[in-house]
Amino acid sequence: MMRGFVHQGEAGQPSVKPRRWVDGLLLATLALLASIASLYGAWRLHPIILDPETTDIWFDADCAQLFEGLISRWSADHRAIAHPLFYLVAGLPVRALWWGFGLEPVAAARVVIAAVAGLSMGTLFALLRLIGCRRLDAVVFSLLGAVSACAVFWFTMVETYPFGSLTILLALLV
Repeated sequence: MMRGFVHQGEAGQPSVKPRRWVDGLLLATLALLASIASLYGAWRLHPIILDPETTDIWFDADCAQLFEGLISRWSADHRAIAHPLFYLVAGLPVRALWWGFGLEPVAAARVVIAAVAGLSMGTLFALLRLIGCRRLDAVVFSLLGAVSACAVFWFTMVETYPFGSLTILLALLV
């Protein structure tokens, strides 16, 4: 056994000292890797996907229309009725990166989606640790989630699904 890892608890029973800093380091590493992978995948996509002239190219999603809604308050998007808070929650950081830091609108949207991908990965790891998975198991299942079809196809695209994934994971974490 590792020295300093096991100490005597109540009534002489050995108890395990938690090493939370290792979990924090793994969480940050997984989140950073997910964000980098999301940005890399997003920049490898053809720009025609966000062209307003083309629709239903990416698995029947209206990515161009959604992107217009993120950068303009006055765009006419049919999804604003179904998801009224989405443009407030997602559009605010996109516009802040666009106007505040001078990023191009497409780059700002991709950075926000990459941040959501990283937060989702970190939240998944934290959830797995909290429900009792061992550290290695939580890392393996988090990596499995990172290479799933959902992550590969939606964490690289400007869409509502990454935000939905994050909010579901946050609800389970609570």
